[in-house]
Amino acid sequence: MPEKNGKRKHGGGGGGGGNRRQPREKAYGVAQNHSDSDEMVVPVVGPNPYNGQPGYGQGYPTAPGGNVERGESHQSAVARETVEELQGRFQQMSFDPTPISSNVAGGSRYTVYPQTVSPANPPIQPAYGQERAFQESASVHQVPMSQLPRAYPHSNNTQILQSYAQRVGAPTNPTTMTPEQRRQYTTYIDPQNYPPQAIADSTRPYLQPPTQPQTSSNSNSSSSDGSDDGRGQHRHRSGHRSAKSAGPEAQKDWSQYQTKRDRDGQNRRGGGGHSAGGSSSVTR
Repeated sequence: MPEKNGKRKHGGGGGGGGNRRQPREKAYGVAQNHSDSDEMVVPVVGPNPYNGQPGYGQGYPTAPGGNVERGESHQSAVARETVEELQGRFQQMSFDPTPISSNVAGGSRYTVYPQTVSPANPPIQPAYGQERAFQESASVHQVPMSQLPRAYPHSNNTQILQSYAQRVGAPTNPTTMTPEQRRQYTTYIDPQNYPPQAIADSTRPYLQPPTQPQTSSNSNSSSSDGSDDGRGQHRHRSGHRSAKSAGPEAQKDWSQYQTKRDRDGQNRRGGGGHSAGGSSSVTR
């Protein structure tokens, strides 16, 4: 989201050179629904309401947050920014002071925390002079993490963020984007855009593995218990998400899952220390 002076509010960037000043503190909160931990609440970045310029990662999801003002704690800053960037529709319910990530880049320290939010009833209205702060987001979305399209425990952060983009209607195919859309998409998935990276890291535990795609030759295989759920559909024994078809995308997802599972098994047997995390450079 934009700053009042028009400078970008999220993400990293170049090194600090010879600047020895203390980095400016920026705090963010990945917002899970307090009453439904499977649901992530995300604002979509809009145009900068202070200068009319494009927002940083405009059109794509992020985590609410921004500058820590003088005298504010990180928790208070995240609570304030959460109300503003979720357009008064949600408010902070709980805050975990253990960061998901903390990085210094471009003269600022970007710290992202877990938090939970609940709907504000009635919605919170902006105070006098605060109206533009409530206009930083173009929209707010409640996203069930376990239902993200083509996002699995073995997916890297970029793949998870692409799924979020699809859920909010943002473009994900660079070949069909305008130059400005491509620039904003690149900003969105940049490993140094720390708030979205923290969203991906926080989402991964809620994702379900794919189910082996079925073809007509194995549609009655052991992946189904043969019983009907009352809607003419078979119930699956596993908790895995069922692939809709045995098309090339479903086959690719299953193949990647098998490869990752086999590699993790070999690492465990060999004492390897690899985790199931994504490809992000964000500290955990």
